[in-house]
Amino acid sequence: MIATIAQPAPAVKYAAAMARSTGQPWGVYRGSRRLLVVMPSASTKKTPIEACHP
Repeated sequence: MIATIAQPAPAVKYAAAMARSTGQPWGVYRGSRRLLVVMPSASTKKTPIEACHP
């Protein structure tokens, strides 16, 4: 699941929670405008702003 979140702190908390629950690394990436995109790190070649590991 990919989520778009406007605030940095909730985005990192969501990525950490998803990393714990799925057992794979999740990252926070820059989206369009002020949105941050949270998705699994293995699904993209972009460098994450913040990476969360299980």
